[in-house]
Amino acid sequence: MDKEIKVSDFIANFLAERNITKSFVVTGGGAMHLNDSFGHHPAIECIYNHHEQACAMGAEGYTRISGKPGIVSVTSGPGSTNAITGVLGAWLDSIPMIIISGQVSRQYVGSDAFQEADATGITRPVTKHNFLVDSRESIADVFKKAFTIATTGRPGPVLIDIPKDLTDPSVKIDFTY
Repeated sequence: MDKEIKVSDFIANFLAERNITKSFVVTGGGAMHLNDSFGHHPAIECIYNHHEQACAMGAEGYTRISGKPGIVSVTSGPGSTNAITGVLGAWLDSIPMIIISGQVSRQYVGSDAFQEADATGITRPVTKHNFLVDSRESIADVFKKAFTIATTGRPGPVLIDIPKDLTDPSVKIDFTY
């Protein structure tokens, strides 16, 4: 595939190409562009939850039934921290899961901005690996690595923290993968 698309649409397409048909989401500022792309993608059904912990636990149950990695999409700060109990469950039970947390824009990371949290630092003990995406150009590689890490060896959860400015709909990039 070689075309210019929105980052959030690339992520939705990436998941659909891996036969991922469900994403467990809680709407929120940091993840709104991503959840919008998921909601408009014909192959992905968004399972909306009232709490992020329910997203992670729902994704775990989905993985147990379907055999596919569970996808969780939450916003930054309290969104990512609320999911931790479910992520820990996936870690302890070797459940492959990808947690996508919409972080504050890159310019605010590390500044104690509204709803900013160190999601990668907080989840380090309960994930196989985690990523803080620092550029649009690295997103394809990060998602490929995350799926490989989550599903090989002892399966487990992987967090991808994506700053909101990277999923802004006005920003497009040429993705080749």
